[in-house]
Amino acid sequence: MRSSQHRRGVLLYEAMMALALAMALSVGVAQILTVVANQRHLARQRAAAVLEAGNLMEQIAARPWEQTAPGQSPVSLSEACRQWLPGAELKLEITDEKPDARRIRIEIAWHDPLGQRAAPVCLVGWKFPAKEEGR
Repeated sequence: MRSSQHRRGVLLYEAMMALALAMALSVGVAQILTVVANQRHLARQRAAAVLEAGNLMEQIAARPWEQTAPGQSPVSLSEACRQWLPGAELKLEITDEKPDARRIRIEIAWHDPLGQRAAPVCLVGWKFPAKEEGR
């Protein structure tokens, strides 16, 4: 009879342990889902920055040679980019490289979902003057 007395609280004890284990597991899953959501948001921000840098490079490439002189800033970030990338900053460097070439460096920096500075996106291209007719 003594063995049946020891078994009375076993089911309640097992249920409490299972509940505690399930709660710990759900907290762990919630933390992982939070990290995944932040990483996905950061990946979307990075993709938006890459697209914006490409668009700005195309805008500069389409401008006449005279409008892309060193020291000029012929483009700025779009409103959509500023909405997607909080605290977005554009750094544009145009430098003369060879006798007839200009190096264009576009860098876009912003803050990640946690408010920290994200690694910037950088795009470098070269522009050459249009060849004259008959050459």
